[in-house]
Amino acid sequence: LHSAKSFNLLISLALRNASFASVHRLFTAMQAESIPPNMETWKLHIRWFVRTGKWNDAWKRVLEITQKQNLATKSPRDPIPLPLWLELFGSQKRGALRHWRLMPRPCQRPRAVELSRYRALMQVSPLLTSSDQVQILPRTIHIITQIMYQVGQRQLALSTALSYLESLPPRLRRCDRRRVLDLVNFHLSMASRHRKQGLKQHFIQRRILQKFLHARPDLAPSSTTLFLLLGALRGCRRSGTLAMQCLHLFEKRWGSRVQSRSIRRRVASLALKEGRLDIVEAMTRLE
Repeated sequence: LHSAKSFNLLISLALRNASFASVHRLFTAMQAESIPPNMETWKLHIRWFVRTGKWNDAWKRVLEITQKQNLATKSPRDPIPLPLWLELFGSQKRGALRHWRLMPRPCQRPRAVELSRYRALMQVSPLLTSSDQVQILPRTIHIITQIMYQVGQRQLALSTALSYLESLPPRLRRCDRRRVLDLVNFHLSMASRHRKQGLKQHFIQRRILQKFLHARPDLAPSSTTLFLLLGALRGCRRSGTLAMQCLHLFEKRWGSRVQSRSIRRRVASLALKEGRLDIVEAMTRLE
């Protein structure tokens, strides 16, 4: 029995395998059988355009769908549906087009074109409710906030990530906690990007981490988190002493799992810069 659900499943599988000719045939068959599309169908249609390098077509299609929905609901000012808006943040799948000879190979886009698209998306972003945010994957928030940083929206990126963490359920699976921690570490790395190293920068990152921990008290920093915080200390005179203090603080609160070979080497490097050979020796003994 053919239905929108069965077609959506087949189209999704074809997209996953970069079988774009099959996607085209399935959409054509669905239209020929007069099966009405639903939101999932529209999502897949936009994903197909984006992954085959036809972003402008995807954007036009989203506006058409939004206009049709607004006419149906008699609400001309409704924003772009969230699922479709999120699909526009996708990217062309590398090497995918060689599987579909009917599609011409697009030229490489200048960075300025991509940024202008992302700015346009930020201007029409739908309001995210708590129920909306729960349905979004951490990886999606990662991509969206990364784009916000690229277009100079640092505070918006941070507030979006914090709001997302606060909207998550009290208990997360281990894999989800790991993805959330990756998101936190990403924001710590972006906080130090193109910034002068030093104690001030170190404490800016510490405050950002504290905000994330306040939003998710069950979150435990990793050695990567600590490694990022120690990086700013390279601009301090007492770099080794401060690094050792920071390491002890993290170990006291979260245990020895925050320590790793990369942490010991970074602490030793900072201590050597300061001339604290005792710290260098202590870190070397742990190797």
